Amino acid sequence: STVRVKIFRKGRFLEKKVTVGLRQSDEIVSLDDTVNKYGMRLVVMDDETRSSLGLKEDYGLLVYAADESGLAWEKGLRKGDVLLEANNKKLRNLDDFNEVLEQARKTAKPINLLIIRNGRTIFRALPVND
Repeated sequence: STVRVKIFRKGRFLEKKVTVGLRQSDEIVSLDDTVNKYGMRLVVMDDETRSSLGLKEDYGLLVYAADESGLAWEKGLRKGDVLLEANNKKLRNLDDFNEVLEQARKTAKPINLLIIRNGRTIFRALPVND
């Protein structure tokens, strides 16, 4: 599917189309337990996807899907968002997110997310309720 993304670059907004497709199974990163709980699916981006989104960072997880009835949607996450950091940890892969998730569950504190949406930096908190 194709996602339209607005980015802010060189002092102006640009609209880009990003094609999101299936990868081979060894390249797919999904949060199976988290998908059901939070209603979102995250994927690791390749260089081409990061470039098409206008990202200068070489890390981050793309919100590939966000169910409107899920907790992630309720807390403000949307399809096309890029999660750069969780609790100040750069997210390079699923393991990074899972580490933050496990630590947050131990402390019962929410996960603070640094997100890029349409070229803007935003912050959201995602509670961790078991």
